[in-house]
Amino acid sequence: MAPRLIMEKRWSPDEYWHMQADCPVPPRELCSTAYCFGFKDGKMALTRHHRGWDIPGGHVEPGESAEDAARREMYEETGMTVGDLHLVAVQLVHQDKPHERNGRPYPFPEFYGMWYTAPILAIGPIPAGSESFESRLFTPVEIRDFMFDFEPCFEEAMNVAEHNGFLL
Repeated sequence: MAPRLIMEKRWSPDEYWHMQADCPVPPRELCSTAYCFGFKDGKMALTRHHRGWDIPGGHVEPGESAEDAARREMYEETGMTVGDLHLVAVQLVHQDKPHERNGRPYPFPEFYGMWYTAPILAIGPIPAGSESFESRLFTPVEIRDFMFDFEPCFEEAMNVAEHNGFLL
C-alpha cells in the first residue's frame, strides 16, 4: 500500500511538516515525539494543560521507544492506561535550522512524530507533578467542535480504532 498524505502544515517560517498513513516506520533514533488517541466507549481522551485541550503525547525520552513514550505520556497526562497501540500516522517534521525543545536538540534537519490509537483499559487520577490538570473523554462530535487543526488526523485515528474494534 502506498503512503497517503493526511495533512500538512507550516508552523513557522523555518519549520513545516506533513503526516502520512500507511507508510514505513522511520528509524527509532529519529522518532522524537509520540501521541496517543485513546478510546473508551466510543469517546476519545484529551488532556488539558497550559496550551488548552490537547491530544496526550510528548517527547520520546533517550533510550525509550515511540510506543513506550506514547503509553507513558498517555498515563502522565491523563492517568489512563491503554491496550495495544495501532499506528495512525507518521509525522515528518522538517526544520530549516536546528531546534531544541525542553533542553534537548531534535534530530536535524528532520525528525518524526509517531501517532497511535489504542483502547483505554483503565482510568485513574492524573499523577502528581503532571503538566496536565484535567483529562476527559469526549464524543467525536464534541471533539470536532474544537479540534479543527488536527481533524484529518483525528478522522484517521477514528478509522483505525473502528477497524481494530475498539470504537463502538
